[in-house]
Amino acid sequence: MPGFLDARLEALREAGTYRQLPGTVKGIDFWSNDYLGFARTRASQGATLPDGAATGSRLISGDRDEWQSIERSVAAYHGFPAALVFNSGYTALLGLLATLLKRTDRVDLR
Repeated sequence: MPGFLDARLEALREAGTYRQLPGTVKGIDFWSNDYLGFARTRASQGATLPDGAATGSRLISGDRDEWQSIERSVAAYHGFPAALVFNSGYTALLGLLATLLKRTDRVDLR
C-alpha cells in the first residue's frame, strides 16, 4: 500500500498539482470567505466571533500554525511521521476515501 500512495503523490508532483497546507497566512485577505476580516480580528478589538474563526478551506487560507502543532503532537504520540485532524468522523472518512479511491474504483460492501 505505501508504494501505491507514493506513486500517486509522485504523479501529482510531476503534474504540478501537489498541494500542501500553507501555515498561518498573514496580510490582507483577498482569497477566502473572511473578506470582512472577522476571523482575524481579536475579541479584544470588539469582534463578536471567537478568536480563530474559520476562514475557508485549510488549503487556501484556513490553516493555522496551532493546528499544525497539534497534528505534529498527535503524530509523535502515535509514532507516525504525520497526522491530519478532522472535525468529525464523517469528514475523516470523506478525506480517506477521496485520497485512496479513484473515480473508476468500486467499493463492495458485502
